Amino acid sequence: MGIRTLIVDDEAPTRHSLHDLCAKQTDLQVVGECSGASDAIRRLYSGGVDLLLLDVQLGPFTGFDVLHEVPSLRAPLVIFVTAFDQHAVRAFEENAVDYLLKPVGEDRFRKAVERARQHLTRGSVEQIHEHLRAALTPLQHALQVSGAKNALSRLVAERDGAFHLIDTSLVEAIEAEANYVSIKLAGDDARYVKRGTMQALTQLLDSSQFMRIRRNCIVNLLHVARIERGADDFVVVTKNGRRLLVGRSYRHAVSEFVRTSRVGRN
Repeated sequence: MGIRTLIVDDEAPTRHSLHDLCAKQTDLQVVGECSGASDAIRRLYSGGVDLLLLDVQLGPFTGFDVLHEVPSLRAPLVIFVTAFDQHAVRAFEENAVDYLLKPVGEDRFRKAVERARQHLTRGSVEQIHEHLRAALTPLQHALQVSGAKNALSRLVAERDGAFHLIDTSLVEAIEAEANYVSIKLAGDDARYVKRGTMQALTQLLDSSQFMRIRRNCIVNLLHVARIERGADDFVVVTKNGRRLLVGRSYRHAVSEFVRTSRVGRN
């Protein structure tokens, strides 16, 4: 049996290209393709994957979200696929988990697969997972730095029939309402609305400053006073006393934030 390979990327052309590159490696057996995080998680839970070709950015989610949801015993070796430039990926270039820059070239792909072969033949499952865990922190940091460079500094939102330009540093929380988002400012009870989705807004905001804590809620870390931990949940409390319950699927991200003490801009 060859190296069972799963391709996860939200862009069909990239999936097709990776599939063609896999076909040129006689020992790679593509066992599936996934276009989103939820499909990838379900597929990995079923097992039978040795190598994962994983896109770093999957729409509103990331490849890290996928890995966080998969039990360690089912986690395969990972080669990340990214559109980051050379400077962004240099921070984790020396880690055991490899990466491929889009568009993926045949020679670079062959080298990454050879590195994977060496891990699969020489390293135990525990060693592979340890390398993976060690690589996640610099990968996530590179994602945050890359995203912050092009993040929005102001939002345009409507209130009382007028459009307001709002400095993102003043935003306390953002909540989804049908086809709109409702923007709450620190120290202001007024409601500002902006047409759009949480998915689109998440991609535009500085990920080092804004954290999504529920499917329908984003909080600005600059205005968080504390995070309360219950028996099986978290509650984010803002400096103005607003209490925001963390959604089940976002508890791990909040737990990691607390553990690593990430903070936004001062």
